[in-house]
Amino acid sequence: MNFSQILLFSLFFLIFPSKIKSNDKSVWVTAWSMNSPEKIDKMLNELSVYKFNKVFIQTRYRADALYIPNKKDSTYPNPECLCYLIKDSVFDPLEYTILKAKNYNIKVFAWVTTFVATPHDLNKISPKHIYNVHPEWFLQTYNGKIMSHENYEGAFLDPALPEVREYLLNIFSDIVKNYDLDGIQLDYIRYPDSIYGWNSESRMLKQTQANFDFAKYKQDRVSSFMNYVYINLKNIKPEIEISAAVIAKLDKAKNLYSQDWEKWLHDYYLDKVYVMAYNTSNKSFASLMKNIRLIKVADKKIVVVLRTWQGDKPYHYSKINEKLSIARINNFREFGYYNYTGLTENGYISNINY
Repeated sequence: MNFSQILLFSLFFLIFPSKIKSNDKSVWVTAWSMNSPEKIDKMLNELSVYKFNKVFIQTRYRADALYIPNKKDSTYPNPECLCYLIKDSVFDPLEYTILKAKNYNIKVFAWVTTFVATPHDLNKISPKHIYNVHPEWFLQTYNGKIMSHENYEGAFLDPALPEVREYLLNIFSDIVKNYDLDGIQLDYIRYPDSIYGWNSESRMLKQTQANFDFAKYKQDRVSSFMNYVYINLKNIKPEIEISAAVIAKLDKAKNLYSQDWEKWLHDYYLDKVYVMAYNTSNKSFASLMKNIRLIKVADKKIVVVLRTWQGDKPYHYSKINEKLSIARINNFREFGYYNYTGLTENGYISNINY
């Protein structure tokens, strides 16, 4: 199908609303929209009106907690401090959301950042924060320079270090153990760029192996961590959905960010992937959908997530509807929207052809 044909199909869907309904409708809620009971009540009520059935609650922002670490069971050590966005130290946004969401039949998923661990402003983190306690756990360049917290989304932990892997597994295990969740989603489970990832192990391998493949080394470290988390969390709660939010373009995800999520699907390292398909162009989006559709399990384990924010140029809700039509032509039936604030503030929530 060429692009002109796709546009004709899209117009058809817009003029004659499709009878095809989404199986699941997900939305991501950031810390700023859930740091008080009143905000959570408003959010859940709005989502129920428009028949959303999955909500991804920001549970770990930058190696900090939007929940209560070791709330009841302290089997898994969790030293992370309360996120600076939570002003009431006794308020538990995650628990409150879980309890209230039951009234609306909305499933709750803990959305956790994985390797990115600092905000840009270090004044917002505690002296006990992992960045201050273990700076040696953070990514380095080949010459040993530690990644700056001012770049990218913040400073990233090194996925190859056993200490980091064990630390993160304990954090995620604690959340799953202590909360009645429907799922947990790992975000930023990747490297920030191709230049990072040098440590004592990778430098040694480069010096001793003539054909050392640095890119493959990093892909393997991220993939093995995904598998490590999956196995351990399933042992705690077998019924929980374990997913990852991923870079949508396969080659970019794998080669630039070391995120080989196609392998994760094929090798059963997770239950679902949520591809962040934030393209504004219908042409590039159609190409993306066509490529992803080639994956064997695409129709069962891949959820397409669309952007709901304005950029430098106005982004009309019709553009979202066109992309939904293109995705449906490619047989996708599960969709997510990033994020709740954009849906409501831009007037999208009442104009999307769900």
